[in-house]
Amino acid sequence: MVVSAMLLSMLHLLVVLRPPEAVAQESRADSSSRRSAHEDRDTEVAKLERELRTLSQEAATIESLDALERRARDLLSTYDSPAARGRICAQVARTYQANGSPKRTIVWAQSALKQSLSKAERVQMFQYWCDASQAAAEDSWNAWLPALVGYLESADSNRDERVKDVFVNRLTHVGHERRRANVRDAVSVFDDSALPTPLTELPEWVPTNNACAFSFKVDWNRVFTAAAPTIDRLVDSPRFVNDLLASLKNDPNGPRVDLETELLPHLGDRVTVSVDYRDAILTHGTRLVVGIEVKNRPAVVDLVGRVLSPDPASRRLNMHGYPAWIVRENESEDAKTVASTVCITNSELLLGWDLEQMRDITR
Repeated sequence: MVVSAMLLSMLHLLVVLRPPEAVAQESRADSSSRRSAHEDRDTEVAKLERELRTLSQEAATIESLDALERRARDLLSTYDSPAARGRICAQVARTYQANGSPKRTIVWAQSALKQSLSKAERVQMFQYWCDASQAAAEDSWNAWLPALVGYLESADSNRDERVKDVFVNRLTHVGHERRRANVRDAVSVFDDSALPTPLTELPEWVPTNNACAFSFKVDWNRVFTAAAPTIDRLVDSPRFVNDLLASLKNDPNGPRVDLETELLPHLGDRVTVSVDYRDAILTHGTRLVVGIEVKNRPAVVDLVGRVLSPDPASRRLNMHGYPAWIVRENESEDAKTVASTVCITNSELLLGWDLEQMRDITR
């Protein structure tokens, strides 16, 4: 604070001691420069608006969609600003959504979300992604991810309850009826004060070529308290969470760990979700990794090992120098299906469901 004040004082003296003529000349030059920059920005915005209108007009028929995509990619190579690129991607997503092309809608909605968008535009892109996933997938449960992330993004301090309701409504209309009822019950009991805060920066481990990624700041104590009744309703089993935690802590044949006291204090407050798709099939083969910031790596490695090592379906391995575990769907060594993967890097506890994706991320 003292250094900053001294620097500001020095700058003030330099300005004061300069001749008035020099100050006036620079003021006029600065004013002219600002006018020129403002006019350039206005021209660029007007040009972009014309380009976007042209895009929309060219896509009046389904036959022109391939041409639309080529034109959109040409535009993206022309504009460098994240705001302009976001508007281009969002306009293409709107066009595909209106023309009933769900897979392309997903691609461009996700591309738009990687750029700079207004809050209203982000909400719209999440809606398009969610609705297109339901339209394109054989199992509409694939739509839960954009609905959930959209819901979490609407959970800032100035959130609009109507926006939140948009995603709650979508969450409660995904999957079969029993699952929908469970989700409705879970949402109804969740404490909104435990909702995370969206972050603008992603950690370094997130791949640049993924479909999309999001980071949130969480309060683990609030989440831990709010999660129990929510998960109980979601799985339709009263006291499910409490019984599970008690078993992990007290069962003589179990790992004898207390997650609340032995895990939560060693976690940071950043949670990141990275989404990709196997073989570039955009509505099937969803690959998801959740990264939780770690403050005390040795303690987390020890606890995860104590929880997973006794499980006959789990196996520890070395993943590019990091401790990792895979958990199969059954205890057979020949089981090819991996139900989940866990890896602890220097800064993250990574949880995933696709072994190859986890290997790619930790490479």
